[in-house]
Formats: sequence, C-alpha cells, structure tokens
Amino acid sequence: MKLLLAICQKQGTRSPYTGAGKTGGLSEYARLVGKGQSYITQVRQAAEVYGTVKTHYSGNMFQDKAKHLAAIHKAEPGLWQSGVTIYWQSKAMLERLIP
Repeated sequence: MKLLLAICQKQGTRSPYTGAGKTGGLSEYARLVGKGQSYITQVRQAAEVYGTVKTHYSGNMFQDKAKHLAAIHKAEPGLWQSGVTIYWQSKAMLERLIP
C-alpha cells in the first residue's frame, strides 16, 4: 500500500512508477525493486483507480486491495467510482451473510 500511496502522490510527474521519461520503464523499475513487472503494473493500475475515488474513501480501506482496484481498472474510467462502490457494498453484504 505504501507503494500505491507513493504512486498517487506522484501523479502528473515523470517517475519510475509510470515509466515516463525513464529508460526501461516499468520493466527496469520492477528489476530495481525486485518485483515482477506484472505486479508493478497491477499497483500502477490500482493507483490510477484510487486517484479517482480517494475523495470518497479513506486510504486505509485500500491497504490490501491493489488486486481489486486493478480489476476495476479494466472498466472505463467513468465507471471506476461505481465499481469501487459495488465492491464495498458486496463485501459488506458477504460479511453479514458469512459471520
């Protein structure tokens, strides 16, 4: 999650997180931090979604949800807010059904 928050804070800048202006881009960054490129891509996508919904939700709610946010990223950006809302409503319903 710390990486996710760092990415959100760096929005709009050239950084190794986005690969913009960096030789090697995400693959080079992944190598430098010892993670797989697919993981870095997943976290970057999650950060993009988080960046659009962060005014409606606490950052702590997404501490371990990069995979879920990355899945929502596959939808059109205009649907991300709805996707996050549906995710949290479904999670709450399941928690009531399965104690």
